[in-house]
Amino acid sequence: MIFVAPDTSPRGEGVPGDPAGVYDFGLGAGFYVDATQAPFARNYRMWSYVTEELPELIAEHFPADSKRQSILGHSMGGHGALTVALRHPDRYRAASAFSPIVAPSQVPWGIKALGGYLGDSREAWRKHDTVALIEDGARFSDFLVDCGDADPFLVEQLRLELLERACAKAEIPLVLRLHSGYDHSYYFISTFMEDHLRWHAARGCKPRRSPEPLLWLRRAIVGREQPVSQQIARRAEPGFVGIAAKVDAHRRDELSGMGVPNVDLHIQNKVRNLLNHARDREISAELLCVMHVATAAGL
Repeated sequence: MIFVAPDTSPRGEGVPGDPAGVYDFGLGAGFYVDATQAPFARNYRMWSYVTEELPELIAEHFPADSKRQSILGHSMGGHGALTVALRHPDRYRAASAFSPIVAPSQVPWGIKALGGYLGDSREAWRKHDTVALIEDGARFSDFLVDCGDADPFLVEQLRLELLERACAKAEIPLVLRLHSGYDHSYYFISTFMEDHLRWHAARGCKPRRSPEPLLWLRRAIVGREQPVSQQIARRAEPGFVGIAAKVDAHRRDELSGMGVPNVDLHIQNKVRNLLNHARDREISAELLCVMHVATAAGL
């Protein structure tokens, strides 16, 4: 599992914040929207960052399977996680939240943030409001939501009863848990984080596999969800094929015993041919029979 934790707001010199420096707007709370109002429109593009730029960076630099993404968050981040999941239900396998702001259009935190970033258009607000999205027809497979019953923001800002009501009406499975004595703090998050990670793992992450001697090779090769053209361009490089030809000594010996000439060249050509006929989400099982590169590359 790859765990990625983006920031709450844009950073850097010259990025505007709340004039009073409060925590619930500006540099402390970007609310995961693309701002349209001055002076925030230039920098506050947190929706696009989370849904587009960041996943692309992860896919480019890590062996991530983009078809097995999931999303979670806390408080404002919980609001972001639920709204992103509802607007991209085919992208995420799971979504969960700790103490989320589920109806920002109806609570002080959300009214301040959505108004400040998006202006007065209530229609624009609804696209960043979990309860409103569900009312407008958005759906997701199921949600896990945890909150402490001692959370000082539960009644005025979180309004979880609105989420419970909306999910029930829309028939969206919701596991909503109130934990006695817990508040809004990071101690609460750390206590139940394992539950959430297991929730996400059960809905999308690959089973754990035993360590492989070629694990280093997996790290060097892009994941299978990139376009086939990129797979071929990367995996058909002479360096990769040269390594691949030496991976499975047993298979090479078997070919030699069959009298196949130029064994290494034969395997190289086989790999190139199979990769060129691969599909986006599958590599021919024949590749695994030829050698164990498919496993080593996380395919």
